[in-house]
Amino acid sequence: MPYQHKQSALILLAAFALAACGGSGGGSHRPQTQSKPTPPAVQPPEHNAQNGTAPAPKKDDAKPSVPAAPPADMGNAKPSDQEVFARLSLYNTQGGVLTTDALKLTLPENGKEISIALLKPNEQFIGKPAIHTLRDAEGRLLGYYGHATANHINRDPYTGEITGNSPQAYYVQHMDERSLTRPAAAHDIRYSGKMYFRYPDNSPLATQTASVQATYHGSDKTLSMELIADRHSANRWYLFDQRDKYAQDGSRRQRSDRVAVDADGRVSGHLLFDENGTREKLIPNGHFIGGFYGKNGGVLSGRAVNEGGHGEKWEGVLGATLVKPE
Repeated sequence: MPYQHKQSALILLAAFALAACGGSGGGSHRPQTQSKPTPPAVQPPEHNAQNGTAPAPKKDDAKPSVPAAPPADMGNAKPSDQEVFARLSLYNTQGGVLTTDALKLTLPENGKEISIALLKPNEQFIGKPAIHTLRDAEGRLLGYYGHATANHINRDPYTGEITGNSPQAYYVQHMDERSLTRPAAAHDIRYSGKMYFRYPDNSPLATQTASVQATYHGSDKTLSMELIADRHSANRWYLFDQRDKYAQDGSRRQRSDRVAVDADGRVSGHLLFDENGTREKLIPNGHFIGGFYGKNGGVLSGRAVNEGGHGEKWEGVLGATLVKPE
């Protein structure tokens, strides 16, 4: 064999020998060409939807944990005071939010009572605000009702100088709608409480009070309620389902002093005024809008308003709690 051919053959043999050894040279960082493709990794068997079985996960398959679904009764869990308070606002007797930048509701972090505070410096309350915090038998915060009178300072819009003052009375009430609950009792249960009210045209700053006596009739799921003025106990309002005794065509209505309570606990009706406590002459004199709240509907609260038409205009807010049987 000629020398050149022999040298070429030796070079080829050396190249084949290196290839057979895998070409694992010491210092190269480039990927090496393999003579055979790497067999694919064996995949775990797929989930069988028919028999409902699935392979057990490997311990080294670390995955983000997914929160478990809440139990079915999670919605009945007692919310914190701050959660409920965040849903409450300063609502007036018309059922709307007060359009004022002078007042705010407050509830301390670890406090139990809702209060009302002034936001502007140098303004003061006239008398002491009366804000009642309402809770059910389990201590769950439900809402509030009450009144406050503030002396607001008037300032010149251009100079900022004080030009006078203007006293203003506020009657406020708001309940957590999520706690609406019609009582489940099949028998009669009684409620007792208080109403704050005023006559805005004649005595806008004079607060009056009345006792609230109410009964939920479990047999037909109705409410009867009587509001008795503290100043003149003969003056009373009764809750009725109909405003007038007669319809427009002159036919007599079957008016009842037991008003149906909705399935969610809401209730509303007409207020008839009795000035001598005999119920002989009842005059339409306002309406009531409210509801039952909390565990077993143990709290009754709402707004009472007469906007005119029969008698003087007046407005009030009320709250009552379940009377424990003796």
